[in-house]
Amino acid sequence: DNTRWIDLNFKPAERGANPYLAMAYSLKSELNISGISEQELAREMQADGSVAQKHLSDLLAQHKQSNNLLLVIDQFEELFTQCSPNERKDFLVLMDNIVKQPSIRIIITLRADFYARAIEEPILAKLLRQDRGTFPLDPPGLSAIHQMIIRPAEAAGIELQDGLAQCMLDDAGQGPGAMALIAFTLNQLYQQEHNTAYLSIDGYEAIGGVQGAVQKRAETVLKSLSVNTDKGLPNLFVHLVEVNEQEVATRRRALQSKLKGDTETVANALIEARLLVTGKGEDQQPTVEVAHETVLNGWE
Repeated sequence: DNTRWIDLNFKPAERGANPYLAMAYSLKSELNISGISEQELAREMQADGSVAQKHLSDLLAQHKQSNNLLLVIDQFEELFTQCSPNERKDFLVLMDNIVKQPSIRIIITLRADFYARAIEEPILAKLLRQDRGTFPLDPPGLSAIHQMIIRPAEAAGIELQDGLAQCMLDDAGQGPGAMALIAFTLNQLYQQEHNTAYLSIDGYEAIGGVQGAVQKRAETVLKSLSVNTDKGLPNLFVHLVEVNEQEVATRRRALQSKLKGDTETVANALIEARLLVTGKGEDQQPTVEVAHETVLNGWE
């Protein structure tokens, strides 16, 4: 097989609530387009889908060693949570036209709890059915998570002190939010060590381990919100926490439909930060719960 690929990556809402703007930033950077702003390029692509297809073709032509373009749209659920219905509809039409070109393929990553929402869109339902277009990923086991810690570090030339990966596994466990806890703990540790090529257990303990990372992550998320978190946060955790007679707090699932106003805004931000995770109840209604017990005992 002599297929050679180049790729273009973006997230639908990484530049605000317009997926065309996210695509424009990515395209302009790769093609070094001058004389037009990202905002103008986004407007042109939204007004005429052939403009986007032309730029994608230009990108492929620019890389003469490649004969296929892979368009990777990560966190595709942002198209439903942060983008307007009209822009979502237009963007799905654009995707449908793009994949008709023989040299361009699209990969999206989508949280499982948004799959039902996705197939409510006729265009997206059709695309997901075509050519075995859906590939579900099961939750990783401990061995897989261990590999997810050490292998990217090896690829980046970063050495982990012996036992560090196991410390993280012991602290984070294997719950639905474990991988997210480890991911931002590693990121925080890397920054703490000033981007060095060696990550140590001492450094891990200096940031407070997974618990300390959760604390910092949660506070950063709250500071970024413009809503009343003093009200929204307690209202949210009334739904998410149960306290027994010994005053021990345990997590519980809550229906997302019960969360309104500022409470819903806070919940969505903490879901995006992976401090809360979503799922489905017995009646298939969307639910939300605390990702890990560390959120309860590690967040002051």
